[in-house]
Amino acid sequence: MNTNQKNMGIGFWLAWVLASVIGFGLGAVLGIAALLGAGVPDSFALPIMFGAIFGAIGAFAQCIVLRRQIQNVDLWIPFSALAFMLAVAAAASMDSRMSSQINPFFVIAAIYGLLGGLLQGLILKKPRVFIGWWIIASLVGGLVAGAMNGSALAAVQGHAAWKPGTLEFILIWFRIGAPIGLGLGITTGAVLFWFSRNPRSRTIADTASQSAQ
Repeated sequence: MNTNQKNMGIGFWLAWVLASVIGFGLGAVLGIAALLGAGVPDSFALPIMFGAIFGAIGAFAQCIVLRRQIQNVDLWIPFSALAFMLAVAAAASMDSRMSSQINPFFVIAAIYGLLGGLLQGLILKKPRVFIGWWIIASLVGGLVAGAMNGSALAAVQGHAAWKPGTLEFILIWFRIGAPIGLGLGITTGAVLFWFSRNPRSRTIADTASQSAQ
């Protein structure tokens, strides 16, 4: 969002949400497909590899939309991949008793919301998107994504037509990637839209940042 460029409209927000849903959905499918194809053993390397692929593909889809409005976003993909890789690794290391009580994808989305929000906020700080609001939006989006993931999982498990093996990769897209992309896309896209449409908010954000330094 170069401030000399035109403001982002509702079309940008819709494109951002759609890119997030498709990107993270595809990232989940290709991430698991890569693990199965490579024959990665069930070890700590498995969640790290999946998280890196999942985050990189999802961020790549976002970056296609974002670079039309914001310059110098090349670090968006590695930052997002790193955040997802650490989030998936953290969820995989959870105690079995804890994982039975808490949806692991809720943990992934929440950790990514904080860590990814911080790293991505460093990129968006220059074009005057207040990093604090971006972290909050990313965290809220992660929590919403976790709730959506739980609802999608319940819907799949409760429907007899959805059986593993027949539509397995569609299940992966529906259960894992799409809910996370939708939750993150809605909230973070709203922040980009708001700061684009409200230059005064950007000025206030800059003043707050300078006062904190």
